[in-house]
Amino acid sequence: MLKRSKVGHYLADAWLNVIRSEYCAGHINSERSLQGHLFAELRQQMRDDGRQIFIEPRVDLVAEARIVRPDIVICNAKKVICVVELKYAPRGQAATEKDMRSIGAIAVDQTIEISVERYLGPRIPSKPYRISSTTLFAWAGVHKGGAQQSEVWTADDRFANHYFLELHALTKSDAEPRLVCNTNAFRRPKGYEAP
Repeated sequence: MLKRSKVGHYLADAWLNVIRSEYCAGHINSERSLQGHLFAELRQQMRDDGRQIFIEPRVDLVAEARIVRPDIVICNAKKVICVVELKYAPRGQAATEKDMRSIGAIAVDQTIEISVERYLGPRIPSKPYRISSTTLFAWAGVHKGGAQQSEVWTADDRFANHYFLELHALTKSDAEPRLVCNTNAFRRPKGYEAP
């Protein structure tokens, strides 16, 4: 079993539950609502794991001297264990270029600084987290397109030493989405089809 299979399974299980229970019930109508439901499901599944889940944190990239805001970042005490980008395009093709550029930039950095700048309350200091070869990079989307594994995972050198996870909820009229999983981090989880 690979090192990030646990968080990968949490994410795959949370995605499956959110799509089946919330999306299919009509409770999700935007990327933000998808993000909120996925966060709640992840928190429920990971409640005893002591992981920190950040939603759209400010991530300062030292190597590129720029800022990105991934949809979800999951960390343990010292390392980033998973970075997730989401896409919600149930009536069309999912554009992934910007998302992949953002997480690719995170993949090449050795250490990133995460802060919650939009928060106002007791001070929460920025904290550095390491990116390691076991960091899982994930893309999950509700869309009408195909489910073939993105070429970026193998063609882009920034991901060469990392695990990846793609979760697709493929939509069509009058039917539940088809759930497809592509990954190099663990075996395909139950409830998912091959592309």
